[in-house]
Amino acid sequence: MSKKRDLDYVKICALCENATVLKGGNGILCRQKGIVSEDYSCRKFVYDPLKRAPKLPRQIPTLSKDDIL
Repeated sequence: MSKKRDLDYVKICALCENATVLKGGNGILCRQKGIVSEDYSCRKFVYDPLKRAPKLPRQIPTLSKDDIL
């Protein structure tokens, strides 16, 4: 029996290993389903971490001399 785990990504074709972004921005070319929209997902979804856009790093707060005292 497999355990369900919380995914830190959304299952969409834009993040799939089987998908390629079309040049005109009209959709995604899937090896399994053909041309589909970016938010489409099928059973053959395989997550590709290199297609994910990373989150921006947190900004370090700057301290002034008044904050130290």
